[in-house]
Amino acid sequence: VRTRYSSALVFVPHTIIIEGNVGVIEWDQSALTAGGEPYTNSGVHVIEFTADGLIQHARSYLDTAPLP
Repeated sequence: VRTRYSSALVFVPHTIIIEGNVGVIEWDQSALTAGGEPYTNSGVHVIEFTADGLIQHARSYLDTAPLP
């Protein structure tokens, strides 16, 4: 299996907002690519929950540019 990273992918949440049945998480992530280059990305997840607390729907907004 070919991997794109030579280090662990580090996920760092910055802002977490919960209102009603919707949660929003703003985050950054970083790693080293298999070639040793730094990789960083930022994004936002919007998650809708059921009344029982289960995830009903999730959307992700992030940079989809290919890795170097």
